Amino acid sequence: MEFLEVVFNLRTVYLDKLLFDEFKLTADNIKSSHFYDNDEERDKEFHEIASFSDFFTKPATGTITVKELQLGTVLEEFLIVFSFNEEFCTIDINFSESDWIVDNILDKKKCLELMEYFLSLMERYHIESVRFGYEPATDDDTCLIELKAGVTQMKDIVNRL
Repeated sequence: MEFLEVVFNLRTVYLDKLLFDEFKLTADNIKSSHFYDNDEERDKEFHEIASFSDFFTKPATGTITVKELQLGTVLEEFLIVFSFNEEFCTIDINFSESDWIVDNILDKKKCLELMEYFLSLMERYHIESVRFGYEPATDDDTCLIELKAGVTQMKDIVNRL
């Protein structure tokens, strides 16, 4: 089974707003989570962290397995991986390709909805680029779409898939 992913960098100060206001993450829509607290030398769960922006003031990683979220289109049973370096975090959203394939073709409607959603986040959160593709989407060979400032013709870009 192959995995698709969305990858972008975000300033750590925006993390709480993104997770709680945009993604609307709650303990109810999280299947599992893992965050290592270097100060306490123990694992923490999502519900134990009041502020992710504060928690990740030093280099760290974490994961959340999400039951379901609306990110322009519905994503089910997917993983969010966080990697932090004090000022920025890299966010990888990994999900199964199987829900996105129709007659052996990537569902362009879902791709368009997802990319339009992330395009709307780019300006609000000062995100320089968003990459979408097969894991690892950070590689040019597996990246299908890279959103950057000034992209306006999303439908044309998605139709080239």
